[in-house]
Amino acid sequence: MKSYSLTEIAESFGVHERTVRGWVDSGELLAINASRSRTSQKPRLRVLDADLQVFLASRSVGREEKPAPRRRKRAESVKEFF
Repeated sequence: MKSYSLTEIAESFGVHERTVRGWVDSGELLAINASRSRTSQKPRLRVLDADLQVFLASRSVGREEKPAPRRRKRAESVKEFF
């Protein structure tokens, strides 16, 4: 199972490592703590390939078909004058 460090992700996207850490802190990007102990002062965060793909899919910009604008039905008693 392939995993990436926050530094590797930052370099590949051309952003600062703090930006990637912000994505992790906000829960937008899932990461695991790969340090020896759970209570380590310096967590070693790794992002699994599957989690990175989910993150990329959620941020992808594509052409979404917009629904046709909804028009209100006019009451039959209303007459329009222009």
